[in-house]
Amino acid sequence: MRVTAQLIRAATDQHLWAESYERDLRSVLELQGDIARAVAEKVHAVLTPTERTRLTSARPVDPEAYDAYLKGKFYLNKMTPEGYEKGLSYLQHAVEKDPTNPLPHAALALAYSVIAHERFPDAFERARAAGRRAEELGGEPPAEMYLAFGMIKLYSDWDYPGAQKDLKRAIELNPSLGEAHRDYSWYLFLVGRREEALAEMKRAQEAEPLTPLFYADRGWQYLWVQQYDKAIEEDLKALELDANFAEALCPLGMAYAEKGMHAEAIAAHRKLAAVDPIWRWSLIRTLVQAGRKDEARKTLEQFLREKPEATGAWDGWFLAEAYVSLGDRDEAFRWLEEAYKARMGFMPWIRDNHADLPLHGDPRFEDLVRRMNVPSR
Repeated sequence: MRVTAQLIRAATDQHLWAESYERDLRSVLELQGDIARAVAEKVHAVLTPTERTRLTSARPVDPEAYDAYLKGKFYLNKMTPEGYEKGLSYLQHAVEKDPTNPLPHAALALAYSVIAHERFPDAFERARAAGRRAEELGGEPPAEMYLAFGMIKLYSDWDYPGAQKDLKRAIELNPSLGEAHRDYSWYLFLVGRREEALAEMKRAQEAEPLTPLFYADRGWQYLWVQQYDKAIEEDLKALELDANFAEALCPLGMAYAEKGMHAEAIAAHRKLAAVDPIWRWSLIRTLVQAGRKDEARKTLEQFLREKPEATGAWDGWFLAEAYVSLGDRDEAFRWLEEAYKARMGFMPWIRDNHADLPLHGDPRFEDLVRRMNVPSR
């Protein structure tokens, strides 16, 4: 493998430095470290001891395993059922090809942590097992392992101090890991540090500018702080990268509805239901906001008869929103309880969800917040 690295001053196109490197494919991580150190020296960057250790301690990798690892990350970022299936398959192959390398195990742990929010109820336990295997292999574990453990603690164990510690460690080990900035952003949002959260999500975008999830998530955050124009702007950026990205279509439709742009909101959520049926519940509240309550009830009845069947692991959150909009608090709380029992990943942010504002002050709502040990603000 031969790589030529160049350093150019962007403002003037001035050529500052160039170097060619030749390495065996097994030394690809060592090569990354060599280039990073060389660039740091040329720009007079001061590396911390941790950064120097990380850049000089790369271990050999199996080329086929590393290729599978990269393909696995690519497909997982699509966040579709097909993408999850392909991504997990590639990462499993990476583990099989290089079983003594902690990176594939850590990447598999991270993959299960990412998909656990949706249709894989045992994914967090699989993530925990893969992360422990990465830890058992010795040496400084990869940032992906700390990130996976941080996600498990934040979204499943509801161990918020532990999550903060692991997520910050992941960022220290690899500041370019966008997912680490994303999840630390959600931790900051949970504890009420909203401006810091928005800034941290921006860092995720800067680290991985082609990942639509980070724009969609910033759209969610702007939605929940009632900055609807900014929410729409972020969601449209995500959709420029992937026109069918469900995680952006959902908050986009909600932001349109809050602005009274009901035709656009309904169109976004009809497309969302067609793209991925597990998101179909969002259309109900949007129809109610547009003054079409009877149609909303009929649509809900139709959706409840369709596959996939509703479960607390995913649908509880969105069905609660639907029933709140229809004025049925008891049914809303029934579904929130189902989501709580399934430890649905979004549940700790129930105080922030604008759709659940009518439930605030109800003793059942306050009891839910208490049982999840949600940090006070």
